[in-house]
Amino acid sequence: EDNPWHYCDCYRDLPLDTLRGPYPVIIFAHGTAGFRHQSLAQMTHWASHGFVVAAVDHPGLKLGDLLAFSFDQDLTADLNTLYASLENLEGDWSFLDGFIDLERLGAAGHSAGGGAIGALSDRAQVLIPMASRGTSETETLQSTLILGGVDDAVAAYSGQVGGFESSPSKKRLIGLENAGHLAFSDLCNLGADKGGLVEIATQYGVTGASFASFLWDGCDEGQLPFEDARDIVNYSTTVVLKETLHCDASRVTLLPDIATKFEAVFEYRETLE
Repeated sequence: EDNPWHYCDCYRDLPLDTLRGPYPVIIFAHGTAGFRHQSLAQMTHWASHGFVVAAVDHPGLKLGDLLAFSFDQDLTADLNTLYASLENLEGDWSFLDGFIDLERLGAAGHSAGGGAIGALSDRAQVLIPMASRGTSETETLQSTLILGGVDDAVAAYSGQVGGFESSPSKKRLIGLENAGHLAFSDLCNLGADKGGLVEIATQYGVTGASFASFLWDGCDEGQLPFEDARDIVNYSTTVVLKETLHCDASRVTLLPDIATKFEAVFEYRETLE
């Protein structure tokens, strides 16, 4: 009865809006001890703005693997396989045929997933590493948004700052005040009424639960609430994605004032040329 279900404003088998499209695609890569739907708050938001969002579990990186001490992983292969499935659209993928545009591709990732999306930098126009590092210059990449938590005890915020400085233009950096490593996911919110995922796992004797606790950073009382982090991440990522992939720069001029709009924004930096 204490199973922490992951609820979302999303539904199976809805019909496509065939009067519009084809739609840009966003590939999402989860982080260590995560899973493909760890950041549904972002993925459902992007979908509501006219993007097709795709994500897979990464074997050796997901929570179940961490608890089982199984770390054999190849995120680059996972992402290339996912991209190939979107490119070929056979079998279960065929319902998307004619309705996605892989020439307009973005990729976002959290933690280890934020580093892994670099494997798509030769195909993606927008990259969004969260609680990770920066990006490298390619002929395809047009825009980078780096997000970090100032109080991240797993991937220090200085890494995001350094990643911003080394990334090619156009690039932006947003730092979230009082935010830890999991601020860019739903993970702190899952089972929160029962103490959180790690507490539930520990209570029921799940093997390896204590080992996972060091990654559960940013969930403590007094740190940035889930809803506040969600709103900042949704707002900033959607503006940047739509700027390039929807050719819509109408709201991007608001980003330099994001600290005024959201009190929890520690800093905003941009280099556009």
